[in-house]
Amino acid sequence: MKKEIDPKAVSVRLIQRMKDLDISGADITRATGASSAAITKWRQGINAPTRYILPLSRLLQCTPEWLLHGEEPRNISAQRAAAPLPTTEDAMP
Repeated sequence: MKKEIDPKAVSVRLIQRMKDLDISGADITRATGASSAAITKWRQGINAPTRYILPLSRLLQCTPEWLLHGEEPRNISAQRAAAPLPTTEDAMP
């Protein structure tokens, strides 16, 4: 089942990460290729940045799941830390 995306909630998380990391709309344009009008709509909670979620989440140093749905872990490093490390048994045929 596909999860609903609440553009207003995405906007809150987007603006907070922009403040936390001192990122401007121009920075987002450069990183994603999205127009300034699209970014304005994301910030206003009119649309969600689904098409640009991967480069945007990399720039904002958060997971796509957190940005779109508020799901933890928020930080990419926390997501990596939670993932199990591969073992030598995983590499064997």
